[in-house]
Amino acid sequence: MPPRSASSPALCPECGARGAPAPSVTIASLVRPEALAALATTEGFRFCASVECGTVYFHPETGETVARSGMRIRVGQKERGPDRTLCYCFGYKAGEVQGRAAAGEGSTILRDIGEKCARGLDRCPETNPRGACCLGEVKAAIEEARRRLAGSPSSNLPGHQDECPSPSRGSFPATPNWKRRKEERS
Repeated sequence: MPPRSASSPALCPECGARGAPAPSVTIASLVRPEALAALATTEGFRFCASVECGTVYFHPETGETVARSGMRIRVGQKERGPDRTLCYCFGYKAGEVQGRAAAGEGSTILRDIGEKCARGLDRCPETNPRGACCLGEVKAAIEEARRRLAGSPSSNLPGHQDECPSPSRGSFPATPNWKRRKEERS
């Protein structure tokens, strides 16, 4: 595949879905050593979230890709079953989240994740293949369970955002935990 120009859209070469930027630390942490060694760099990759697609990461300029088989972990975003991981830092699976949401405990899960993040226990860029906070995915699973239970549209959970709260809200440090830990090791 010929290299793409920097102005090319960041579309997955296998399925055509738009890819989200994947931090270098995510690539370095989650790609198998043999697949990682074959890459020219860990910078500039995109994450393909399409369930039907076998590509997890792709580089829009070099054309390099990382398939599911090149990953150290299962990629929950590319699965549909109840045992798929939604929260990699704290081990929440889709079936558990949806079951607890159906029992009226959805907000408890979001609060639990938020409190653990506030204590610095999260490592999203190092553990989540998307390289970002899972709260949006967890919230979507809770809303899906509530929709199924009620047979109606989304319940729109008040007071919860799709990503970890910003430092300006005072509940999270200005520097992400994974970055602080990396700086402390240096």
